[in-house]
Amino acid sequence: MSIFQFLLIWFVVLTVPQKDAAFRVIASAKDWKITAGEFQQILASFPPDSRQRFSVVANRRNLLNEVIRIWVLSTEARKNGIAVGTTYQARRDYYVQYAQQIGAHIGDDRLRTYYKEHMAEYERVRLWHILILNGGSPVIPSNVDPKKVRLPYEAAFKKAQEVRAKLLQGAKFEDVAKQYSEDPTSAPLGGEFGMIARGQIDRPLESAAFGLQVGKVSEVVGSIYGFHILRVTEKKVLPFEELKEDIRQKLTADAVNADITPRVKAAAVKIDESYFQ
Repeated sequence: MSIFQFLLIWFVVLTVPQKDAAFRVIASAKDWKITAGEFQQILASFPPDSRQRFSVVANRRNLLNEVIRIWVLSTEARKNGIAVGTTYQARRDYYVQYAQQIGAHIGDDRLRTYYKEHMAEYERVRLWHILILNGGSPVIPSNVDPKKVRLPYEAAFKKAQEVRAKLLQGAKFEDVAKQYSEDPTSAPLGGEFGMIARGQIDRPLESAAFGLQVGKVSEVVGSIYGFHILRVTEKKVLPFEELKEDIRQKLTADAVNADITPRVKAAAVKIDESYFQ
């Protein structure tokens, strides 16, 4: 056997498995299939900065779910005589156009109704706090030096009560925060935590903050880190006009999901989960 024949055989051995892998079917229904090669081409079509997130397996799997939805919808459209191309971009363009048509039927009245029903989600408060760390807690805030000496539970709670008493006696919140707060981020700012929405802080702190009247000082509130004294200096609800398009996108996505999910289920799509393992 010549060296040329040997190299040719070795080349075939190396390339055939790769070729077979490209034709591996990773998702299919009665009228279509998606191969590993096609899926890799779809991945490659994204800009490099977007493509990086697909190094995570879960993100690639989620992308396949989206591609399946696009294939189901565009295949049905082609059956109904609608001119839809066979490429990913053509199919995706149709999917986006379809979603936009659904969104266009969502009127302002429905948007306003959703806004009023979910107004709590759009509440914001400007929060200030004083933190006394609880040495009995195994959890330490990431911005706190782990070597910092922390008071035991009872002593920390007592100190928090004493600090609150100073505020009730007329001491300025900012001055007290700078002197006593053990939150190294907000203490130098006089305890200012910033404008927050619901869901951004621990539930007990959230309940206390959103329940406070502007300018008032809270009771001592416990968290996994320690004991907090809160003050709110501003409350507002984001205006409808500022949120209108975000709400439209949310309702559009819900409507598209409600429309396409049953179609995907009816298509009885088969997925090769081992491809993502």
